[in-house]
Amino acid sequence: EVRFFGRGAGGLNDKLRQQAVIQVGHAYAWLTAALGDKNWLVGNTFGRADLSAIPIVSAFIVHGIPPAPHSPLAKWMERAHQRPSVAKTTEESLAVVPLLEALEEAVGDNSFKRHYRDHRLEWMVRSGGLEVLLDGLAKGNIRFTDTEQFLP
Repeated sequence: EVRFFGRGAGGLNDKLRQQAVIQVGHAYAWLTAALGDKNWLVGNTFGRADLSAIPIVSAFIVHGIPPAPHSPLAKWMERAHQRPSVAKTTEESLAVVPLLEALEEAVGDNSFKRHYRDHRLEWMVRSGGLEVLLDGLAKGNIRFTDTEQFLP
């Protein structure tokens, strides 16, 4: 919301980013505890838990909040990226970043409406960005799920 969509002008973007850093720190602490002294989240074998957590940590990194250098979590990510499947998927995901960076203009001219679902809405409100939501609704560049699509 802040980086790619340019929301939170007037210093609010800094406040939201600070909240994100704190919240990502909580996630990193939880993952580090889960990792313990193991190579992978569930033991010595790469598994579904790793497969589930890697995209989330990768997204945090894209947003400029990497794990601390040389931390167990950073070393875990290094091991993960040695796997060809993870390296390829990460490369493909990073190729989309320039497209995301172009979305701020599209949000500004209302040619793109950001879909606000529960997790996105909760984060924005919980982190102090209620005015971002209200501004987006007033400008018409935030949308919610159209429930009429589910009618028979």
